[in-house]
Amino acid sequence: MDQQRLKFFLHAGVGEAIESEPLLKGSNLLVKMNCGNKRFVDSMLENGIPHHNAICYGDITEELREFAKFMRIPCVIYS
Repeated sequence: MDQQRLKFFLHAGVGEAIESEPLLKGSNLLVKMNCGNKRFVDSMLENGIPHHNAICYGDITEELREFAKFMRIPCVIYS
């Protein structure tokens, strides 16, 4: 949800978890995005995406595109 415009927006990307020591307490991991981490973060900032995200195993980009279309919400997906 875009907090400033009060609209839903789907923002997703494909990447790979990198094995590393935890940087913070709690659940966290390092991810190398296929599109490049800077590009992905820049897109998040441009689109007003909150800093909390969900991570899933596998490439579900087609399902996310279908979901966004069904829900009539804009989406940006980096593969």
